[in-house]
Amino acid sequence: MADEHPTTDEEAPKANPLASHPGKKSKLMARVLPVLILFSLCLLLCARQSAAPAPVSAAAYRAHKQLESLIGDDEPHPSGSRKQARVGDELIAKLKELGYSVETQRATRLNRRKKQVKLRNIFARLKGNGDLGALMLASHYDSVSRGPGAGDAGASVASILEIARIMQQRPTPNHDIVFLLTDGEEIGLLGAKLFCEEHPWAKEIKAVINLEARGNSGQSLMFESSEQNKTLIENYARGISRPATGSLFYTVYKQLPNDTDLTVFKAHGMIGYGFAFIGDAQNYHSPNDTVANLSLSSLQHQGQNALDLLDALDQNTGPLTADEDAVFFDILGLATIWWPESLTPFLALLCLLPLGLAGRAQYQSSESPLKASLWALLFLILLFVIPIALSLALKFPKLRAKAIEVWPENPEGTLWIHRGLVILCFAALATLLRNKLTDTGSFWAVTLSWTAMSLVLAFLAPATSYLFLIPVMALGIVLVPILAMKWNSRGRLIALLPMSGAAFCLWLPLEWLMYDALGLAVTTLVPFRAAVLASLFLPVFSRELVAKTAE
Repeated sequence: MADEHPTTDEEAPKANPLASHPGKKSKLMARVLPVLILFSLCLLLCARQSAAPAPVSAAAYRAHKQLESLIGDDEPHPSGSRKQARVGDELIAKLKELGYSVETQRATRLNRRKKQVKLRNIFARLKGNGDLGALMLASHYDSVSRGPGAGDAGASVASILEIARIMQQRPTPNHDIVFLLTDGEEIGLLGAKLFCEEHPWAKEIKAVINLEARGNSGQSLMFESSEQNKTLIENYARGISRPATGSLFYTVYKQLPNDTDLTVFKAHGMIGYGFAFIGDAQNYHSPNDTVANLSLSSLQHQGQNALDLLDALDQNTGPLTADEDAVFFDILGLATIWWPESLTPFLALLCLLPLGLAGRAQYQSSESPLKASLWALLFLILLFVIPIALSLALKFPKLRAKAIEVWPENPEGTLWIHRGLVILCFAALATLLRNKLTDTGSFWAVTLSWTAMSLVLAFLAPATSYLFLIPVMALGIVLVPILAMKWNSRGRLIALLPMSGAAFCLWLPLEWLMYDALGLAVTTLVPFRAAVLASLFLPVFSRELVAKTAE
């Protein structure tokens, strides 16, 4: 029977490109789903790292109780003050209660304002088994005049007291252990200078572990070491159970106008490490640097790192000096990866081999990547240039008015504005260039640009090269078996997954650390980091999501 009301052309529903071609929808999901799963997994892993730095033990509660006893009234105790004298007396009494013979070093020095200040360094020594020199655990016990100094550096002082208690209950160590609490750090590193210049023990120190803070929370970062640190890093990697470090951090730190007591120790020929937690930096040197605001987990992590490293160094009866630096970083707080810095250029050059084999396979296929790669490369260049330029434009009025608050209490809004610039730029470029981008061209533009960055950094700044080199190495490892099977669009996507996973695991934690380290003074780094990670999505979305859905 004929339809009495046939459907007209105007009434006919418009065809949905994906509905009319079910294969396209399934192909799109097959591409997008693995990336979303990988990205979600990396977010969960990085969230684990940025959460509590370490599970709190009884030792942390004991250290916290010691800290409350010392500065629980939240009264500042700068050098030369009556409160500082009382804190010093109590520290001496606590060390004596633990069974130590305590020594002090007194002097009068000029502070930065050219005023005379009375100093009193406090130290104790635990004798070891042999004549191997001494390992020193150090921090300062003075605060600034504006705050009580629970983080900077009361937590470290309390950790040293707890470690001193633990060491008394253990078998005799191989090395002597010196516990040094300096005075006058906040007014010019005066106590450290006094110890190094006038005390005979300073010449016996084999290595020093200096504990600091610039905030009330976060991981205990090993952010500084002495130069030619290969052996030091080897011991750190072997000893620390929950590492948080990277040669990038020390590279950045050297560009900052900051000093700690370790600066003085190194200037007098000592080698060693610097640890600090830097979360809630807005509380640094302020009345909010209180015991109540201090993270117990950070206190635990700081003390555990110091004790773990002390044990690792004590087991090393040989020299700790080396003739070169190391490239090093932690993997989500699970392990420390390191290699000699001299090896970096060879690793970077080695990555060219699998890429060369992939390039040969590409040219043997029917699709030439050259022209498409140039369009994708233009995409990547604009993805970096435009958001960074806009970020500078947003920042310029505040710079001119000197109105930038470096560590505001709630920075997320500002940070997401700068990250959003990259998201908007990516969407706009993907729309404008949708007819120019192909899977092949995008793959080669991304992999070659990351490889180029790893090569440049390997030769010019090897300490930072791992941020690009490790993802490129992950790509190269996977490329070889893929080339042995079949080189096609699916193979290229599979090759990018481990590269992207490695990149997320290295770059995402920087979002939690860079603000704490540098604040909003360098907000242009926010769109740069976002663009680095966004670039990895280009091969996934270039054809299926942009070009084919537009058909």
